[in-house]
Amino acid sequence: MARYWEETFKAFGLKDVDYVLGSSFQTTSKYVTDVLELSTRVTINRGTRSMREVSRGGETTGVSQLIYPLMQAIDVPHLNADIAHGGIDQRKVYMLARDYLPDIGYSSPTSIYNPMLISLQGPETKMSSSEPKTTFPLHAEPEVIEERIMGAYCMESAIEGNPIMEIVRLAVFPMQGKLDVERPEKYGGNVTYSTMDDLEKDFSSGELHPADLKKSTAKAVVEILKPIREHFKRNPKYLEPLNHL
Repeated sequence: MARYWEETFKAFGLKDVDYVLGSSFQTTSKYVTDVLELSTRVTINRGTRSMREVSRGGETTGVSQLIYPLMQAIDVPHLNADIAHGGIDQRKVYMLARDYLPDIGYSSPTSIYNPMLISLQGPETKMSSSEPKTTFPLHAEPEVIEERIMGAYCMESAIEGNPIMEIVRLAVFPMQGKLDVERPEKYGGNVTYSTMDDLEKDFSSGELHPADLKKSTAKAVVEILKPIREHFKRNPKYLEPLNHL
């Protein structure tokens, strides 16, 4: 999976960087000693809280899920990183790193977080590769992307908790700068949105129908992800971990 994400980033143009596998340093004596030393500072309650947003263990939560945030914290200095970058669901893990790394001789990292996309099935569910309808792999064929977006939760006039609006806000506009909607004249004709404010205004008023929003979003996402599809068609061996999706 690590190699899959490396190839995905490269397909998007992120080539002039160093990709480092955790296995290249996480079994060294210094790393293991740092994890054990950090474990003497962090309480079980703090470790549990730090994993609450990223853990799926439920009643089957293992001790490994308490070790995970300690390792993620220790990863930062062992990568010689000044910035810890992750999804907003990682915030409590990196706050743990900021609070406790100085106790064992390291600096507190600066933390930067990305927002998380809502599951395609709505705000009460979480994106998961084991639940195909909640998301789609980035190398997916156009028909898969279209099918899953067209089948996504998209309450009419609703802005908050709407995964399609989130995809447009966090991916389509930043990467394409607009959203083109194609529709028959009897439903208002074609329209191009260049700001989220205009899009949200028309959607919340009912001027833009959910089906038209989904269709246009699917088309935009298919275009955005084209470099990734083409990259993996040239390098199919990296798709083996994802054959179940």
